[in-house]
Amino acid sequence: MEIKNFTACDGWYFVERDSKLIFKVAGWALLESGDIVGMIAPTGARTSDQLPRLTTPPSAVDGHYVPAECLTDRQQALARRL
Repeated sequence: MEIKNFTACDGWYFVERDSKLIFKVAGWALLESGDIVGMIAPTGARTSDQLPRLTTPPSAVDGHYVPAECLTDRQQALARRL
């Protein structure tokens, strides 16, 4: 996955389908393929130099991107803990 461009964003979340996991989206990455993916900063994601890093949502997690104003009450409660 090669990133061609990155744009920071605010007010977006990646929400797991069952709403058990929620990640704040730090920005949008335009990939060489033309796809756009949200980049998140999950706890513990580090570079080889131990610096925090952004990554895509885990591929094993079935979810979708949701703007803050469309979060359910339960999702908003989870988002406040981030």
